[in-house]
Amino acid sequence: MNKQRGLSLVEIMVALTLSLILLAGVVQIMASSKKTYRVADAASRMQENARFAMEFLSRDVRMAGFWGCAQFSDVNDLLNNGGAQYVDFLSNAGVGGTDGATDSLTLTGAFNTGLQILPNGGGGFGPLTSANLTVNAGNGLNQGDIVLVSDCSKGDIFQISNANPANGTIVHNTGNATQPGNLNKNAGCGGGNAHCLSKVYQGDASLYRMRRITYSIAPGASG
Repeated sequence: MNKQRGLSLVEIMVALTLSLILLAGVVQIMASSKKTYRVADAASRMQENARFAMEFLSRDVRMAGFWGCAQFSDVNDLLNNGGAQYVDFLSNAGVGGTDGATDSLTLTGAFNTGLQILPNGGGGFGPLTSANLTVNAGNGLNQGDIVLVSDCSKGDIFQISNANPANGTIVHNTGNATQPGNLNKNAGCGGGNAHCLSKVYQGDASLYRMRRITYSIAPGASG
């Protein structure tokens, strides 16, 4: 029993110092590993978001400037039947944007697959003065939608004015039913009717919903 001795205070302090040094090293390694994981995770999320955004961008960019089966070399082949407040779908060949405090990319054109123009109830496709076009019902169109009717030679852009175009009847009257509404570009085009398009569209024509999409990078609410 006399040979058993305890640790001195100096030995205890040395042991504690060495333990603290080892513990500090372990904590530093853990903190560094956690920081590396957080950086790698944030980079992965950023890359995933970028791929997600680029998928949307590339899909819409490919459709910019699409005017149906006629890829018009001359935009005069398209007639915009809108009023003064109409979106100018014919500018910048479907692609525009800004470069400055706000960077943006604006894409315009026909962005869906198109609905075939069908014979009307009378068995024909209607005279030039007809204010109606017929497509398949259940088409997803709504009053106020801006659409393009196009074949391989000409096209007309107008706003759907009737209340239930999903039934298959597409009306392009002038008046106050929709805003900005339609403008008659062919006054006196037959029978004194003010609701005519530039031509009689047959079964080789299709109706497309027009879209204008803007992608932008700008300061948000948080700066």
